[in-house]
Amino acid sequence: MFQVRIHGRGGQATHGMARLLVRAAALDGWHAHLVAGGGPHRAGDPAVAHVELSVRPRTPAPFESAPDAVLVQDETLLYGTDVLAGLRRDGLALLNSASTWQQLGFGDRVAHLAPMRALAVPATRLTPAGQWPGATNAALLGAFVAATGLVTATAMAVAISRAVAARAAADHVLAARRGREHTVAEIRRLCAPLEAALR
Repeated sequence: MFQVRIHGRGGQATHGMARLLVRAAALDGWHAHLVAGGGPHRAGDPAVAHVELSVRPRTPAPFESAPDAVLVQDETLLYGTDVLAGLRRDGLALLNSASTWQQLGFGDRVAHLAPMRALAVPATRLTPAGQWPGATNAALLGAFVAATGLVTATAMAVAISRAVAARAAADHVLAARRGREHTVAEIRRLCAPLEAALR
């Protein structure tokens, strides 16, 4: 079982992002559920969504307090919400930001994670003009695809194409590809010193 917690704000389609992850994971054979998350949020208020992926069918249970991955849609949440609460020591912390966790002053909070497990991706900048917030979420999910390998890029693209209006689908798929490619490049950059040390 793999659990994902998504942090965002009202108006950022946090639960829509979670549903998109569920749909993509299901296409890849996962038993995926949007576990909990509450009702509508006022614009700007913190919002949380939880996704559970499992290999076998199971009745969704209350979300555990120790997720395997945390996705943060808005870096301003770092200053008022403990988005990393309960994250497993081998977990993934993925942030929508042009700045790293360290540059934002949160390096100590992710110091226990491997460098390639505490990632920032400038999802908003990777989004085609006029397609916020949906395509921004797609870019962040593309980064999740690259960082975990749990969901394929093809499944994500198909899920996006089915969920998004035809006139915007291409931009959303493009954003997901950009997020994935950016993250692959960043992971390679972070791994380079380790690979060099092993030569």
